[in-house]
Amino acid sequence: MFLYSKFQDRLVSGLIINTGEWKPILSKAILDVLARNHDMLFIDIGGGLGMLSLDVRKKGFDVLLVDPSVSNVQRFCASVKLNGVLDSVSIVLNPLSSRHEHVQMVAEDDRISEWFVADNNPLKVAQTNSSRYITKDNVKAATLDDLLYLPELNSDRDLVLHLDTAGYDIHILRGGESFFEIKRIKAIFMDWTYNSDSEYSGDIIKFMMVREFRPFDLNFRISLIEKPQSQWPDTLVWMHGSYKT
Repeated sequence: MFLYSKFQDRLVSGLIINTGEWKPILSKAILDVLARNHDMLFIDIGGGLGMLSLDVRKKGFDVLLVDPSVSNVQRFCASVKLNGVLDSVSIVLNPLSSRHEHVQMVAEDDRISEWFVADNNPLKVAQTNSSRYITKDNVKAATLDDLLYLPELNSDRDLVLHLDTAGYDIHILRGGESFFEIKRIKAIFMDWTYNSDSEYSGDIIKFMMVREFRPFDLNFRISLIEKPQSQWPDTLVWMHGSYKT
């Protein structure tokens, strides 16, 4: 893979450089779901350097990566070319939000692969070091519904989503009302780190439950809905009722 230096990107690139892998349990869980139907499309929202997307594509599944960073996308493109899997890979270079608006994108200067929307994102902002911010102002956001116009989604194929947007998930979900009505989404893998506070999680849970999604751990064996949110893992999967675990 093409990465940043450990000084530029201490968490993501640093971990891959030191260990040679990135979230292997999550990668396996995603591939386990995709293995049920090889025609599924994997949509990686906030995909960053594309570690998960690369794993998925190398196993033969089609991939759509969505990320707002030019330098992340350049590295992802170089990685898929190096691995000989350029075909069936699509990219959207954009942040997503609840509506078409201009947003401020932010990253800490030693976590350069992890750009996030600062607007209406108080928990993530509170847990980062604003004195080390690199910022991009007035970036035009698209919505999840806008993805419906892509040729890759001009079919009735099943979808698997991954959201890693640092606490901005509910805004992205709200921009996908038509997306959720039209498309068959079997599973949504979600970084729960910045959604775990009950002040922010309730709207996500309501949005997902109304659409017949239920939360599970990455082994797909433990339903989380009966457990206190303090016991939910940092990464979880929302399984649709039509998908049998």
